[in-house]
Amino acid sequence: MPETYLVTGSTGNIGRSVVSTLLSLGHKVHAYTRNTSSKSAQELASTGATLFQGDFSTPSALSSAAQGCSGIFLLTIPGPDAPNFASTALEAFKSSALPDPVVVLITSIFNDEKTSKLVNSPNSGLPNKPPHPFVTGYWGMNDAVETVVKESGFPHWTILRPAYFMSNYKDFNIRYIHWPALSTEKKLVAGVTPETKFEMNDPHDIGVFAAHALVGKGQERWEHKGISLASELLTLEEQAAVISRVSGIEVTAEYMDEAEAAKLAEEEFTGYMWFWQKTLGAKVDMEDMRSYGLSVSSFEAYLTKHRDEMIRALHDTKEGKGGLSTDDLLAAAGQHGK
Repeated sequence: MPETYLVTGSTGNIGRSVVSTLLSLGHKVHAYTRNTSSKSAQELASTGATLFQGDFSTPSALSSAAQGCSGIFLLTIPGPDAPNFASTALEAFKSSALPDPVVVLITSIFNDEKTSKLVNSPNSGLPNKPPHPFVTGYWGMNDAVETVVKESGFPHWTILRPAYFMSNYKDFNIRYIHWPALSTEKKLVAGVTPETKFEMNDPHDIGVFAAHALVGKGQERWEHKGISLASELLTLEEQAAVISRVSGIEVTAEYMDEAEAAKLAEEEFTGYMWFWQKTLGAKVDMEDMRSYGLSVSSFEAYLTKHRDEMIRALHDTKEGKGGLSTDDLLAAAGQHGK
């Protein structure tokens, strides 16, 4: 029997995938968006989704959107208010949802038990001094949002933890943060080792997993689980080789020396992410991923689909802006939509 699900962040990369997957499975979708008149929102409406306008600061709007819904896909805006937004959203949802609802939340792969232990160790594991406060703040924010869901009293919940988005190699603001030398020098430069594997995620795959977690309410594989996600595991050299093959433009991998990598880990979020990756290794068993029976994309398939964008990115040598703006973070989280 068809169910109705509320999808927040519905016009972003992940949200669109959740919506399309739920509709393809025969269910109904209430798509919650900041602007129902936007092109991306109207595209969702044309596929059969019902639009509701609002954000996490308008609980009454979210409560209206939750009428008759059996579950919610929750994608919060990164920032210090995220836990409060999540709490408000879940209370608003609970007030109008059907009995026995399910919650599916997206956070970060770096909120697993091993990373938590490393972040909370002296200097967060670094040799000389703690990382930039943004790092522990970002980790703490995700941890607090996960706690809100776990302690919300909802009978069914699943937390999905993706890592490195394949879209980060082609989208300018995010590409500049993670891979500043990619366009200008045709290099992927990182503070890792040649053996370090990255958990690569196609945003569409994340949405597919989220939709199936909603529909699979009560199934042991989803129930009260924090699941680290990856579409594929690749070293830095393997990533560079894929970009080269797809674009026809040679891209190489370059590794920072240990001192340079440690210094960057103290100063920048991306540097500490690399430190996490190098120290803890890949957190996803691809056999476990395959056990869900859901198709996932390779990096090569993803870039082939977006080949023109990737080529434009490699030729886009304009200087990027420093820092992490709200829009940058929204894009990185897959929530950014027009």
